[in-house]
Amino acid sequence: MGLEFINVISTKRSGHHAFVRWLRQHRDTPAAFVNNAVIGDPIRSHLGKVAGPAARGKGANGTTIFNYEGVTLLGLEAAWRMQRAAGGRRVDLLFLRDPLNLCASLMHRKRLARLDLVMILRQLFAERDWLQIHADGTVPGLSLIGYNAWVLDADYRQRVADRLGLRSSERVAAVTRHGGGSSFKDLASVGDDEARRLTTRWHGYRDDALFGALLTHPRLLPWFEAALAGEIRDSFDGDLADPDGLAHLRAVARARPRQPYVDRMIDALSDRQDLFHRIECGTSFGKKLGIARAHLAMLAGAAGRRTGERAGVPL
Repeated sequence: MGLEFINVISTKRSGHHAFVRWLRQHRDTPAAFVNNAVIGDPIRSHLGKVAGPAARGKGANGTTIFNYEGVTLLGLEAAWRMQRAAGGRRVDLLFLRDPLNLCASLMHRKRLARLDLVMILRQLFAERDWLQIHADGTVPGLSLIGYNAWVLDADYRQRVADRLGLRSSERVAAVTRHGGGSSFKDLASVGDDEARRLTTRWHGYRDDALFGALLTHPRLLPWFEAALAGEIRDSFDGDLADPDGLAHLRAVARARPRQPYVDRMIDALSDRQDLFHRIECGTSFGKKLGIARAHLAMLAGAAGRRTGERAGVPL
């Protein structure tokens, strides 16, 4: 067996740890797992262990699953370069939850959501950007797997299992504890009833103003709306469609009041992949520094708008 790198591209709170556990459990051969891969030295260090001169001397080959949470395309390109240098086969799997349940789970996990807005937006921007990357075919061979279909539909899981060469498609019984496990207390195990409830968690946030403001901002809404409308097909004859969710999203968008703080933050950070790339490459301190830079970018953008307004420049 030669070297193989499986990249699971996802966001936080997307159920991807359960998917990774399912993937590892149903393989014929074991696979190493690098959780929430930090771009740079941590990946390089692991590749050195499995593909470096010392590893080759011991005949060490095999599969490594790399999991990325909220990664930018810049970050994945850096990881891909390191994997190409190591040699071996590469498989890229994009595993996404629908936008409504993703946002609900992020907000549930971050009890002080406004204080954690940069980190919530990092995940929502990643969802938006990877939906577009998949729809545009930017990354050849990238396979999109929808969380709702994977957890609910046995036939869908079988198609995914067949494509990936797994020996079974049975759903794993327990939610993994990687990354803190499920953000909802009653999901210690996943049976049919729990699985169905996983797709309606957003209902608890129907009337939450911040929830609505995040999802319906013009820089996020078009791709989220397209996903919920079923306009973005995944790679296994499925989609992320949710008619009830789509109707709710459109109703909120029509009546959306301006949310000054949220809107300033989204406007300032929407296209700042450089800032998020620094966060994903950083140490714990580096991540905190990246978050501080993001807040400064928002303040700088707000100051620029006020200056323009005083000068009579249309904004």
